[in-house]
Amino acid sequence: MKKTIFFAAICCLLLLAAGCSRTSQSVSSGTGEDWPTRAIRVYVGAAPGGDSDFNGRSIMEPLQRVLGQPINVVNIGGGTGSVMLNEFMSQPGDGYSFALRHIDQGIIFANDLTQYDWDAFEMTAIYAAAPGYCFAVSASSPMKTMSDLADAARANPGRLRFAVNTGGTSHIMVINFMDEAGGIEFNIIDGGSGNEKLIQLVGGHVDVTLLPFGTLKDYYESGQITVLGHTSAERSPLFPNAQTVKEQGYDVVWEIAYSLVAQKGTPQVIVRKMTDALRQIQSDEAYQKVIFDAFAQLPFFLDSAASLRFYADLQPRIEAYAALLLQ
Repeated sequence: MKKTIFFAAICCLLLLAAGCSRTSQSVSSGTGEDWPTRAIRVYVGAAPGGDSDFNGRSIMEPLQRVLGQPINVVNIGGGTGSVMLNEFMSQPGDGYSFALRHIDQGIIFANDLTQYDWDAFEMTAIYAAAPGYCFAVSASSPMKTMSDLADAARANPGRLRFAVNTGGTSHIMVINFMDEAGGIEFNIIDGGSGNEKLIQLVGGHVDVTLLPFGTLKDYYESGQITVLGHTSAERSPLFPNAQTVKEQGYDVVWEIAYSLVAQKGTPQVIVRKMTDALRQIQSDEAYQKVIFDAFAQLPFFLDSAASLRFYADLQPRIEAYAALLLQ
Protein backbone atom coordinates (compact mmCIF):
# COMPACT_ATOMS: atom_id res chain seq x y z
CA MET A 1 0.00 0.00 0.00
CA LYS A 2 2.80 2.39 0.95
CA LYS A 3 4.59 1.57 -2.32
CA THR A 4 1.43 2.36 -4.28
CA ILE A 5 1.00 5.73 -2.54
CA PHE A 6 4.69 6.54 -3.05
CA PHE A 7 4.49 5.61 -6.76
CA ALA A 8 1.36 7.77 -7.24
CA ALA A 9 3.07 10.71 -5.54
CA ILE A 10 6.09 10.38 -7.82
CA CYS A 11 3.81 10.31 -10.90
CA CYS A 12 2.02 13.47 -9.73
CA LEU A 13 5.33 15.25 -9.26
CA LEU A 14 6.48 14.19 -12.72
CA LEU A 15 3.24 15.40 -14.30
CA LEU A 16 3.52 18.74 -12.50
CA ALA A 17 7.13 19.10 -13.63
CA ALA A 18 6.16 18.29 -17.21
CA GLY A 19 3.34 20.85 -17.04
CA CYS A 20 5.71 23.50 -15.69
CA SER A 21 8.17 22.66 -18.44
CA ARG A 22 5.49 23.03 -21.11
CA THR A 23 4.33 26.33 -19.58
CA SER A 24 7.88 27.66 -19.49
CA GLN A 25 8.42 26.60 -23.09
CA SER A 26 5.17 28.32 -24.15
CA VAL A 27 6.16 31.56 -22.44
CA SER A 28 9.60 31.38 -23.98
CA SER A 29 8.12 30.80 -27.45
CA GLY A 30 5.72 33.70 -26.88
CA THR A 31 8.61 36.15 -26.59
CA GLY A 32 9.48 35.56 -30.23
CA GLU A 33 13.18 34.99 -29.59
CA ASP A 34 13.05 31.63 -31.38
CA TRP A 35 10.77 32.85 -34.19
CA PRO A 36 10.17 31.43 -36.73
CA THR A 37 9.90 27.73 -36.02
CA ARG A 38 7.24 26.83 -38.60
CA ALA A 39 5.57 28.00 -41.80
CA ILE A 40 4.36 31.60 -42.11
CA ARG A 41 1.18 32.66 -43.91
CA VAL A 42 0.85 35.86 -45.93
CA TYR A 43 -2.80 36.84 -46.45
CA VAL A 44 -3.65 38.63 -49.70
CA GLY A 45 -7.05 40.26 -50.17
CA ALA A 46 -7.33 39.43 -53.87
CA ALA A 47 -7.64 36.45 -56.15
CA PRO A 48 -4.50 35.04 -57.80
CA GLY A 49 -3.25 37.31 -60.57
CA GLY A 50 -2.61 41.03 -60.45
CA ASP A 51 -0.22 43.22 -58.52
CA SER A 52 -1.27 42.39 -54.96
CA ASP A 53 -1.00 38.66 -55.51
CA PHE A 54 2.31 39.10 -57.30
CA ASN A 55 3.79 41.15 -54.47
CA GLY A 56 2.70 38.48 -52.02
CA ARG A 57 4.11 35.58 -53.99
CA SER A 58 7.33 37.29 -55.08
CA ILE A 59 8.61 37.40 -51.49
CA MET A 60 7.93 33.74 -50.73
CA GLU A 61 11.27 32.31 -51.85
CA PRO A 62 13.58 35.14 -50.72
CA LEU A 63 11.93 35.32 -47.29
CA GLN A 64 12.23 31.56 -46.99
CA ARG A 65 15.94 31.85 -47.68
CA VAL A 66 16.33 34.50 -44.98
CA LEU A 67 13.99 33.08 -42.33
CA GLY A 68 14.49 29.37 -42.96
CA GLN A 69 10.78 28.52 -42.94
CA PRO A 70 8.17 28.09 -45.69
CA ILE A 71 6.14 31.16 -46.69
CA ASN A 72 2.60 30.42 -47.91
CA VAL A 73 0.22 32.87 -49.59
CA VAL A 74 -3.46 32.73 -48.64
CA ASN A 75 -5.74 34.44 -51.20
CA ILE A 76 -9.12 35.68 -49.95
CA GLY A 77 -10.91 38.01 -52.36
CA GLY A 78 -13.96 40.18 -51.78
CA GLY A 79 -14.78 43.56 -50.32
CA THR A 80 -11.56 45.20 -51.57
CA GLY A 81 -9.60 43.27 -48.99
CA SER A 82 -12.09 43.61 -46.13
CA VAL A 83 -13.15 39.94 -46.28
CA MET A 84 -9.52 38.88 -46.00
CA LEU A 85 -8.92 41.28 -43.10
CA ASN A 86 -11.71 39.74 -41.06
CA GLU A 87 -10.14 36.30 -41.44
CA PHE A 88 -6.61 37.59 -40.91
CA MET A 89 -7.50 39.45 -37.71
CA SER A 90 -9.08 36.30 -36.28
CA GLN A 91 -5.69 34.57 -36.35
CA PRO A 92 -3.43 34.46 -33.27
CA GLY A 93 -0.97 37.34 -33.01
CA ASP A 94 1.93 34.94 -32.82
CA GLY A 95 3.92 36.08 -35.84
CA TYR A 96 2.83 33.28 -38.15
CA SER A 97 0.21 35.32 -39.99
CA PHE A 98 0.89 38.54 -41.91
CA ALA A 99 -1.24 40.51 -44.36
CA LEU A 100 -0.30 42.43 -47.48
CA ARG A 101 -1.74 45.95 -47.51
CA HIS A 102 -1.47 49.06 -49.69
CA ILE A 103 -3.58 52.19 -50.13
CA ASP A 104 -6.78 50.15 -50.37
CA GLN A 105 -6.51 49.89 -46.58
CA GLY A 106 -7.10 53.62 -46.25
CA ILE A 107 -9.91 53.50 -48.83
CA ILE A 108 -11.97 50.78 -47.19
CA PHE A 109 -11.50 52.32 -43.75
CA ALA A 110 -12.63 55.74 -45.00
CA ASN A 111 -15.76 54.11 -46.45
CA ASP A 112 -16.55 52.09 -43.31
CA LEU A 113 -15.96 48.81 -45.12
CA THR A 114 -13.65 47.72 -42.32
CA GLN A 115 -13.20 48.62 -38.67
CA TYR A 116 -9.45 48.23 -38.96
CA ASP A 117 -7.32 51.33 -39.45
CA TRP A 118 -3.54 51.26 -39.73
CA ASP A 119 -3.43 51.53 -35.93
CA ALA A 120 -4.99 48.06 -35.70
CA PHE A 121 -1.79 46.47 -37.03
CA GLU A 122 1.88 46.17 -36.32
CA MET A 123 3.64 47.61 -39.37
CA THR A 124 6.77 45.79 -40.49
CA ALA A 125 7.74 47.67 -43.66
CA ILE A 126 6.82 48.86 -47.10
CA TYR A 127 8.89 46.42 -49.12
CA ALA A 128 7.78 46.98 -52.73
CA ALA A 129 6.45 49.74 -54.98
CA ALA A 130 4.82 49.73 -58.40
CA PRO A 131 6.10 52.13 -61.08
CA GLY A 132 2.60 53.50 -61.65
CA TYR A 133 -0.96 52.58 -62.57
CA CYS A 134 -1.70 53.09 -66.26
CA PHE A 135 -4.84 54.35 -67.96
CA ALA A 136 -4.90 51.81 -70.78
CA VAL A 137 -6.90 51.30 -73.96
CA SER A 138 -6.64 48.94 -76.91
CA ALA A 139 -4.14 50.05 -79.53
CA SER A 140 -7.05 50.18 -81.99
CA SER A 141 -8.76 52.87 -79.92
CA PRO A 142 -8.74 56.41 -81.34
CA MET A 143 -7.83 57.68 -77.86
CA LYS A 144 -4.11 58.33 -77.42
CA THR A 145 -3.94 60.84 -74.55
CA MET A 146 -5.76 61.66 -71.31
CA SER A 147 -7.41 64.63 -73.05
CA ASP A 148 -8.74 62.25 -75.69
CA LEU A 149 -10.23 60.15 -72.88
CA ALA A 150 -11.83 63.20 -71.25
CA ASP A 151 -13.24 64.40 -74.57
CA ALA A 152 -14.65 60.96 -75.41
CA ALA A 153 -16.28 60.71 -71.97
CA ARG A 154 -17.74 64.19 -72.34
CA ALA A 155 -19.16 63.36 -75.77
CA ASN A 156 -20.57 60.02 -74.55
CA PRO A 157 -21.66 60.59 -70.93
CA GLY A 158 -21.87 57.35 -68.96
CA ARG A 159 -21.24 55.19 -72.01
CA LEU A 160 -17.49 54.50 -72.02
CA ARG A 161 -16.98 51.21 -70.18
CA PHE A 162 -14.26 51.65 -67.56
CA ALA A 163 -13.15 48.49 -65.70
CA VAL A 164 -11.95 49.01 -62.14
CA ASN A 165 -11.68 47.12 -58.88
CA THR A 166 -14.84 48.61 -57.43
CA GLY A 167 -14.18 50.48 -54.21
CA GLY A 168 -10.45 49.97 -54.53
CA THR A 169 -7.28 51.61 -55.79
CA SER A 170 -8.14 51.87 -59.49
CA HIS A 171 -11.63 53.14 -58.67
CA ILE A 172 -10.39 56.06 -56.60
CA MET A 173 -7.95 57.02 -59.37
CA VAL A 174 -10.83 57.20 -61.85
CA ILE A 175 -12.84 59.37 -59.44
CA ASN A 176 -9.79 61.63 -59.08
CA PHE A 177 -9.51 61.95 -62.89
CA MET A 178 -13.23 62.65 -63.31
CA ASP A 179 -12.94 65.41 -60.74
CA GLU A 180 -9.87 66.87 -62.46
CA ALA A 181 -11.43 66.69 -65.95
CA GLY A 182 -14.74 68.11 -64.74
CA GLY A 183 -18.19 67.27 -66.11
CA ILE A 184 -17.44 63.73 -67.27
CA GLU A 185 -18.72 60.32 -66.23
CA PHE A 186 -17.99 56.72 -67.16
CA ASN A 187 -19.87 53.46 -67.07
CA ILE A 188 -17.90 52.03 -64.15
CA ILE A 189 -17.64 48.24 -64.32
CA ASP A 190 -16.27 45.94 -61.63
CA GLY A 191 -13.47 44.27 -63.55
CA GLY A 192 -12.02 42.16 -60.74
CA SER A 193 -8.30 41.42 -60.52
CA GLY A 194 -5.61 42.94 -62.70
CA ASN A 195 -5.46 39.94 -64.99
CA GLU A 196 -9.25 39.89 -65.32
CA LYS A 197 -9.32 43.56 -66.30
CA LEU A 198 -6.54 42.97 -68.82
CA ILE A 199 -8.47 40.12 -70.43
CA GLN A 200 -11.58 42.27 -70.67
CA LEU A 201 -9.64 45.11 -72.31
CA VAL A 202 -7.83 42.91 -74.82
CA GLY A 203 -11.08 41.10 -75.59
CA GLY A 204 -12.90 44.36 -76.33
CA HIS A 205 -15.38 43.95 -73.46
CA VAL A 206 -14.39 47.31 -71.93
CA ASP A 207 -13.09 50.55 -73.44
CA VAL A 208 -10.54 51.54 -70.82
CA THR A 209 -9.05 50.27 -67.58
CA LEU A 210 -6.36 51.02 -65.00
CA LEU A 211 -3.55 48.55 -64.43
CA PRO A 212 -0.06 48.50 -62.94
CA PHE A 213 2.52 48.70 -65.70
CA GLY A 214 3.80 45.26 -64.83
CA THR A 215 0.43 43.67 -65.58
CA LEU A 216 0.20 45.07 -69.10
CA LYS A 217 3.85 45.58 -70.08
CA ASP A 218 4.01 42.63 -72.48
CA TYR A 219 0.95 43.91 -74.34
CA TYR A 220 2.28 47.47 -74.26
CA GLU A 221 5.68 46.46 -75.59
CA SER A 222 4.08 44.35 -78.35
CA GLY A 223 1.90 47.28 -79.43
CA GLN A 224 -1.47 45.78 -78.45
CA ILE A 225 -2.19 48.35 -75.73
CA THR A 226 -1.83 52.13 -75.60
CA VAL A 227 -0.99 53.76 -72.27
CA LEU A 228 -2.78 57.13 -72.18
CA GLY A 229 -0.98 58.17 -69.02
CA HIS A 230 0.23 56.78 -65.70
CA THR A 231 -0.11 57.89 -62.11
CA SER A 232 3.54 58.18 -61.10
CA ALA A 233 4.85 61.62 -60.20
CA GLU A 234 7.48 61.42 -62.96
CA ARG A 235 8.06 59.43 -66.13
CA SER A 236 9.46 56.00 -65.50
CA PRO A 237 12.76 54.92 -67.12
CA LEU A 238 11.08 51.55 -67.56
CA PHE A 239 8.61 53.00 -70.09
CA PRO A 240 9.93 56.50 -70.88
CA ASN A 241 7.62 57.13 -73.83
CA ALA A 242 4.51 56.89 -71.65
CA GLN A 243 3.46 60.27 -70.28
CA THR A 244 2.34 60.80 -66.72
CA VAL A 245 -1.23 61.94 -66.17
CA LYS A 246 0.07 64.99 -64.31
CA GLU A 247 2.23 66.26 -67.16
CA GLN A 248 -0.92 66.20 -69.32
CA GLY A 249 -2.60 68.67 -66.98
CA TYR A 250 -4.50 66.42 -64.57
CA ASP A 251 -3.34 66.16 -60.96
CA VAL A 252 -3.76 62.39 -60.63
CA VAL A 253 -0.67 61.12 -58.79
CA TRP A 254 -0.84 57.87 -56.86
CA GLU A 255 2.21 55.90 -55.83
CA ILE A 256 1.37 52.30 -54.94
CA ALA A 257 3.47 50.81 -52.17
CA TYR A 258 3.01 47.34 -50.69
CA SER A 259 3.48 46.62 -47.01
CA LEU A 260 3.31 43.67 -44.65
CA VAL A 261 1.45 43.97 -41.35
CA ALA A 262 0.94 41.73 -38.33
CA GLN A 263 -1.86 41.70 -35.78
CA LYS A 264 -1.65 44.30 -33.03
CA GLY A 265 0.19 42.88 -30.04
CA THR A 266 2.50 40.62 -32.02
CA PRO A 267 5.80 40.58 -30.07
CA GLN A 268 8.03 43.42 -31.20
CA VAL A 269 11.01 41.12 -31.59
CA ILE A 270 9.05 39.25 -34.29
CA VAL A 271 8.01 42.49 -36.00
CA ARG A 272 11.64 43.65 -36.04
CA LYS A 273 12.84 40.30 -37.40
CA MET A 274 10.32 40.49 -40.26
CA THR A 275 11.31 44.12 -40.94
CA ASP A 276 14.97 43.09 -41.13
CA ALA A 277 14.13 40.13 -43.37
CA LEU A 278 12.21 42.36 -45.79
CA ARG A 279 15.17 44.74 -45.82
CA GLN A 280 17.56 41.89 -46.59
CA ILE A 281 15.64 40.55 -49.58
CA GLN A 282 16.06 43.87 -51.41
CA SER A 283 19.67 42.86 -52.17
CA ASP A 284 18.67 39.33 -53.24
CA GLU A 285 19.57 39.22 -56.94
CA ALA A 286 17.06 36.48 -57.70
CA TYR A 287 14.30 38.56 -56.12
CA GLN A 288 15.41 41.67 -58.01
CA LYS A 289 15.20 39.77 -61.29
CA VAL A 290 11.74 38.36 -60.53
CA ILE A 291 10.17 41.72 -59.68
CA PHE A 292 11.79 43.47 -62.64
CA ASP A 293 11.07 40.84 -65.27
CA ALA A 294 7.52 40.12 -64.17
CA PHE A 295 6.25 43.49 -62.94
CA ALA A 296 8.86 46.09 -63.89
CA GLN A 297 9.57 46.87 -60.24
CA LEU A 298 12.81 47.95 -58.63
CA PRO A 299 13.86 47.25 -55.01
CA PHE A 300 12.10 49.56 -52.56
CA PHE A 301 12.06 49.67 -48.78
CA LEU A 302 10.72 51.87 -45.97
CA ASP A 303 10.94 50.84 -42.33
CA SER A 304 7.95 50.77 -39.99
CA ALA A 305 7.92 54.43 -39.00
CA ALA A 306 8.54 55.69 -42.54
CA SER A 307 5.83 53.36 -43.88
CA LEU A 308 3.23 54.73 -41.49
CA ARG A 309 4.19 58.29 -42.47
CA PHE A 310 3.83 57.36 -46.15
CA TYR A 311 0.27 56.13 -45.66
CA ALA A 312 -0.64 58.99 -43.31
CA ASP A 313 0.43 61.50 -45.97
CA LEU A 314 -1.86 59.79 -48.50
CA GLN A 315 -4.90 59.56 -46.25
CA PRO A 316 -6.23 63.13 -46.73
CA ARG A 317 -6.27 62.61 -50.51
CA ILE A 318 -7.95 59.24 -50.09
CA GLU A 319 -10.65 60.73 -47.87
CA ALA A 320 -11.24 63.54 -50.35
CA TYR A 321 -12.40 61.04 -52.97
CA ALA A 322 -13.39 57.94 -51.00
CA ALA A 323 -16.94 59.08 -50.27
CA LEU A 324 -17.55 59.48 -54.00
CA LEU A 325 -16.92 55.77 -54.51
CA LEU A 326 -20.21 55.01 -52.79
CA GLN A 327 -22.29 57.19 -55.11
